[in-house]
Amino acid sequence: MATFERIIVEKADGICTITFNFPERLNPWGTRPLGDFEVLFDDLAQDDAIRAVIITGKGRGFCSGADLSDIPDQIGWGVAKSKETIRRHDRMVWRLVEFEKPLIAALNGVAVGAGLNMALACDFIIASEQARVSSIFVRRGLLPDFGGMWLLQRAVGLARAKELVYTGDIIDAR
Repeated sequence: MATFERIIVEKADGICTITFNFPERLNPWGTRPLGDFEVLFDDLAQDDAIRAVIITGKGRGFCSGADLSDIPDQIGWGVAKSKETIRRHDRMVWRLVEFEKPLIAALNGVAVGAGLNMALACDFIIASEQARVSSIFVRRGLLPDFGGMWLLQRAVGLARAKELVYTGDIIDAR
């Protein structure tokens, strides 16, 4: 198995546990975790010993959404590279939605933006009492990405999804 920069992968008893491992920043999603997930999910799709996958985060956060510190590295990429990176993110969310083994999001803390959308792409969401979720994009002047517009309205209905997208309200686990 490959080693990864920002995720820990443990396989035992037919279960693969993927743990985001950048707790000092609440486990942001970016191009580095994307690359790790692409490699890992290629492996998991072929691994008949794995019957279910759990995704969680180390520390106080599941996933704090997009790693905005990646943006300076992306200046000067040009249109072609930017479009391809967006397409890679889009393909990854659809891989999660269509993954043929059960995916469980274990929310141990904050899951906002792309982190919330990743959880929504899973088959099950289990949240600790410390979990908080938000479609926080509006607070950053952004539109929901990583499948958020489609995933959120499927989970909570169109009217509630609009409210959450327009307000960026933070919802606690209770």
